[in-house]
Amino acid sequence: MNKKFGMMKKIYESILIMGIMALLNSCSPGKKITAEQIDSNYPIILVKAKNVENKISTVRIPLVFEISKHTLKEIKLLIPTGYVYKNQYYQRSNWTSTGRSYHVEKGILKENLPTPPEIKLQKKEFVFYTSHRPHYTKGDELYTFFQPYLNRMEKERKDTLQISTINELKNGHRDIIENFLEGDTILIKIFQNRDIDAYTYPVEVK
Repeated sequence: MNKKFGMMKKIYESILIMGIMALLNSCSPGKKITAEQIDSNYPIILVKAKNVENKISTVRIPLVFEISKHTLKEIKLLIPTGYVYKNQYYQRSNWTSTGRSYHVEKGILKENLPTPPEIKLQKKEFVFYTSHRPHYTKGDELYTFFQPYLNRMEKERKDTLQISTINELKNGHRDIIENFLEGDTILIKIFQNRDIDAYTYPVEVK
C-alpha cells in the first residue's frame, strides 16, 4: 500500500512540476498578460475650466480592465498608461497619458502610486481614468449636456463633479459617451526583469 502511495505521489509531483514549467514558459513568445475591458460602474468626473465662465475643461472617464499574467515571474504595471484620443470630441493622434489609475481591493479604489502594482495570476481590476478635453461651442449637443451640471457646480461652489457611469450614460445619452470613446486606444505597459512590454487595446464603450 505504501509503495503504491509513493508511486502515485511521484506521479502527482511530476505532473505538478511539468505544469509549473509550462506556466513559466507560457508567456514566451506570446503575450505575458491578458487584459480585458469590462463594464465600468465608477462615476465620470467633470472638471470646470479655470478663468473661463461656464465651461467644462476636462472629462475624466473610468475605463475598467481585468488584468492577469501568464507566468509565475513578477510582473508590474507601469504608470502612467499611454492613451491616444481619436474620438469625435477630442481628436489627437499622438500618444499622451491617461489621468490617474487605480487597482481595486475589496471594492475600494486604491491609486497605483507611488509603487507600481504587481499583476497576479488571478484576474484583478484596474481602473484607468482618462483626461478628455472636449471641444464644443455654445448651443451644440455637449453644451446642452454640460449645462445642468455646470449650474449645479455653480450652486454648490464646486470645481469638480461626479456624474453618471458609462453604463448609465449608455441608457440616456448613448451618442455622447460613444463620441467620447469610440476611436480611442489605450496602451498598457508592464515591467518584468528589466524588460518593458506594451500592449494596445481599442477602447470599448463599456
